[in-house]
Amino acid sequence: MKQYLVIKSAQLIVGRKTFRKDMVITAEDVGADRIKRYLTGGYIKPIGENVAPEPEDDEDEILLTPEDVSALPRKELRAYARKLGLTFANNIADVTLASRINEHIAEISDTDSEDDDEGFMLPEDVAKLPRQELSAYAKEIGISFAESIADTDLVTLVNEFIAKVLQEGDSGA
Repeated sequence: MKQYLVIKSAQLIVGRKTFRKDMVITAEDVGADRIKRYLTGGYIKPIGENVAPEPEDDEDEILLTPEDVSALPRKELRAYARKLGLTFANNIADVTLASRINEHIAEISDTDSEDDDEGFMLPEDVAKLPRQELSAYAKEIGISFAESIADTDLVTLVNEFIAKVLQEGDSGA
């Protein structure tokens, strides 16, 4: 009987059985119709065939723009959502799925940018903060200041502080 390796970290649940990543399953375990769906969705791969190796997950994966996501045909949209690790109902509207994909990409992008700058805000974002949030952010990153300081001066103080910390981090100081 043909065997398949579960390759996605998502759990495949059939009845009372749970099949996790790196487990071996057969059509007897899940049914022939589910094998086809799992193969198409990229959840499993055949064992013992001359199958091209799965490409390694690339951390620098190219993320589509919202316009590109909206332009994807239904089948590609669903495959892209699965590739991003999203789960969804079979009857989900394409517009709704595209919106969920774009929200997920935005979350990934926000996380990546925070990692790149050690969690500090960008200067243009600091300048857009309302006074109360600006004061809270300045205190959060360790800046002491007089409450009577002008907004523009506080923005300058915060941005100079961030630049100094980042420069010291780059020089190893």
